[in-house]
Amino acid sequence: MKTLMHKAAALLLALALVLGMTACGEAPAKTDAASQPAGTESVTKTPESQTKAPETEAPTTAEPTTEEPTTEAPLDLSGYYVLVSMPADGGEEKVKEYNSLGYTAFIVLEPEGKGYLHLWGSEDEVTWDEKAVTYKNSPISFDLKEDGTLTLYQNKQEYMIFRRSEEKAPERGETNKAMIGLYRTDEISLKDVTLIDNEEYSLVANEILAPRTPNDGYVIRFTITNKTIDDSLVFSVDHMVINGISVQADRANSVSSVKLGQSKEWELPLSLDSLKLAGTGDPTEIKLYLQVKPNYDPKVKFLDYVTIYPLGEDKAETIQRTPGENDQLIVDNESAALTYVGMRESVSQYAYISFWAENKTDQTTWAALYIRSVNGAEASFAGEAYLGPHTSGLLEVLTSLDRLNGLSLDEISELGFTFMLSTAEVNPKTISQGEYSVKP
Repeated sequence: MKTLMHKAAALLLALALVLGMTACGEAPAKTDAASQPAGTESVTKTPESQTKAPETEAPTTAEPTTEEPTTEAPLDLSGYYVLVSMPADGGEEKVKEYNSLGYTAFIVLEPEGKGYLHLWGSEDEVTWDEKAVTYKNSPISFDLKEDGTLTLYQNKQEYMIFRRSEEKAPERGETNKAMIGLYRTDEISLKDVTLIDNEEYSLVANEILAPRTPNDGYVIRFTITNKTIDDSLVFSVDHMVINGISVQADRANSVSSVKLGQSKEWELPLSLDSLKLAGTGDPTEIKLYLQVKPNYDPKVKFLDYVTIYPLGEDKAETIQRTPGENDQLIVDNESAALTYVGMRESVSQYAYISFWAENKTDQTTWAALYIRSVNGAEASFAGEAYLGPHTSGLLEVLTSLDRLNGLSLDEISELGFTFMLSTAEVNPKTISQGEYSVKP
């Protein structure tokens, strides 16, 4: 009986169309409650929709479906979108601040429903469809406007706002390589190179791992062996000279010990800060200033440089930092040079005051800088760095913002400080020392 009524309804609708009832603004005639479910609206947008019979609970020639008929083209979300605002975290100003530091953020959505999100150096895979962008296994709703503005939502609030770019989208990983100066990581050939092997101990460089993000560094994996020392044998690195630039060792990971008759793996991270400031990120020559000694014996078994060539010895090269336009040369004598580079705010209410120091002598030195005053008012904080013979490197003073006498970095007009260069010995000898000031 229902089938007959459906056919009757279709005939009445076709008749109404022929008579031009819809053209006059009148709705098609209703039949009864069984053939026209309550709440069903007539569709008049296109001729195709006008010629279809109203949907029923049990279609006679098609499988049951819950989808409403549509003639709209599938949403094409694919493209390259650059982040312009994070409304819940500083808005547009926060994005501009990160951009000024060399960090970028964007999302690439590929036509096949895949893509990746690059957020301040971290890259993660995403997938997408017409309903959501899935990031770290979490579907995120979105809105795409005609002007190319793509908004992602979190808890129904605007989370990230992107703008479609007509430029070519970066290849995966290429942005990070450019940001940290990595162009030759594919050429790394270091594999199980014996650096020291004597009757007492050995040191083998197994491999070097390249950083994946600008916040990472390189990692050198070693195997250390204690052959004959009765006590535990301690291996430590004070600093290193990479491509001719002195780089400070990570104190938390620069020491490892191994017991008598045992071997042990040791991972030594390499910071990229000095290399990035010098304009590169690819280490071609790494000289480790290595100390080897028994745990409770003051007598050092070895304290000198051992050299690693990540790309092969024939590709070793040295570089010099290119001076910046805002550099201020403060010290320049026969033993040392010191250049003020700038200040920057770090996370958790800390700030870095950066200098570039040069050791002009033929011995390893220790450089120290003590801030004595800020805008004429007394202050006290310091920074230090080891410098290899005839090398230069980054010398930074890290301080909490509350130790700047209540001033923001923009309000600092003068810094008074002591700079000292001395020998890197148990009982150091002063090479150069003086009182200086700089106007940031």
